[in-house]
Amino acid sequence: MDPCIRVAVVGGGITGSTVFSTLAKEHSSIHIHLFDQGRAPGGRASTRFASDQYQFDHGCQFFRADTDQVKAIVREWVTRGWAAEWKGVHRGSGDFFGLPDSPGPVYTSAEGGLNNITHKLIDDTVINNPERCKCFVATRVENLQRQNGKWCLMGKSGKAALHDTAEKESRAQDVFCLHEGEHDGYDYVILTDLSSSFEGWHRASAGVPAEFAARVREKAGARVSLFSCMVAFKEQLFDDDTSSVTFESPEAKASSSSPISPASSSVWFAACHNSKPGFATASKPSQTCVSTPTGPSSEQKQQHPAGHSQLGHCWTLISTPEYAMKKICETPMQDPVTGAFIPQHDDYLLTVPAPELVKEFLTLSGFKSVTGLLTTDLNGVPSTGGDRTHREGNEHADKVPEIVFWGAQRWGSALPGHRHVARDESSSTRHILAGVAYDSACHRLAPTTAELDELSYVADDRVGLIHAGDMVSAYTPGFESAVLSAVDAAEHALELISRR
Repeated sequence: MDPCIRVAVVGGGITGSTVFSTLAKEHSSIHIHLFDQGRAPGGRASTRFASDQYQFDHGCQFFRADTDQVKAIVREWVTRGWAAEWKGVHRGSGDFFGLPDSPGPVYTSAEGGLNNITHKLIDDTVINNPERCKCFVATRVENLQRQNGKWCLMGKSGKAALHDTAEKESRAQDVFCLHEGEHDGYDYVILTDLSSSFEGWHRASAGVPAEFAARVREKAGARVSLFSCMVAFKEQLFDDDTSSVTFESPEAKASSSSPISPASSSVWFAACHNSKPGFATASKPSQTCVSTPTGPSSEQKQQHPAGHSQLGHCWTLISTPEYAMKKICETPMQDPVTGAFIPQHDDYLLTVPAPELVKEFLTLSGFKSVTGLLTTDLNGVPSTGGDRTHREGNEHADKVPEIVFWGAQRWGSALPGHRHVARDESSSTRHILAGVAYDSACHRLAPTTAELDELSYVADDRVGLIHAGDMVSAYTPGFESAVLSAVDAAEHALELISRR
């Protein structure tokens, strides 16, 4: 019998990387393996590198530290050079995790993109515990099987595991035991992606036992979908070194007297990455501590070459939930006939959400739009046929700099619904698509507080199964909520281990 206590962490976002790090720090002998289906860890805190010239945080843009527990964690990250306060010109109205007006600092990575924090947590853990801690990328857990009191993880690796691989190509690879020949299974499994509890049609489904999956979905309630658009301008867009702009929703604007920013049903927030402290270095993190179940990941090495030059002014535009809901209704994530998962493809992302969000952002920012911004060559390089746009009131001096790149991302489960509506089946902003509940309202997301008097994770102690993350947290949705849930879940796992 295997004498080692083994823990599998499924998902390498901020929740999974925090669980991974916390378990290793607090227990000196357990073996911990982290599995992430992406090309690199990061999850919703991922960073995209385009054409080896442009760098974008294309999910989470920054994070808060309102609670005492996360303040202490972030102080350590700042001391170690992992995180830094994002100071700059934050303007607009409305509310996007407290920007522009909520008191208290906001943070991002001190080096490179935001995913560098997840990389640091993982690398630091693996480097200090090389014999017992491993991280596997491009590895998807598709099924959990209970065998002889342990969990057997079945799945796929390589291109077949990636979220954007065609369904037919992914299904061509057989599922295999991810720890075959190494050990007989895991004593505990900590899941961190809400989609792992979806039914089998979803690419991120982990085949979680039905009763446990139902508990997770019930606790999470409705989720919020968003699109992000990455756009690079050849030169600076604004004259005042604007770092971010927040736009109000039409509903909020109707009851607000603020003249600062126009209302938008499409764009919620825009961030200029050149103003972030980590992008000044513009270097890709060197991920050396990851592998696949079959060896080092060559895709990962190609994804993070050394030396990266940031050219142009790079922005990420975050859509409103209302816009995302409309687009997902038009182009669903599940085939209505076969039930198969529909991955997102550039022929859609670069011709629908990317140009629509860029056009709306420029219009809201005072630029006149032209039809030339509505076409693309499908390589992420917009075709700007016709006259370039110009700003209202200064047609000669304030022309929009040339757009040299754009891309887009669909985040089906970007955030949990705000706790006061997430489980309200009568909410006017609740929608059911493919049996999944979504919320399409923009709610205030700062400061981070405990909104419910309940645990910030779901657990079945009988079989050592735990689900963590902001989707099941009792705190205000977001990055900080995910960290709090991760720490609580890790501590619960350690308590279970101590009882053995």
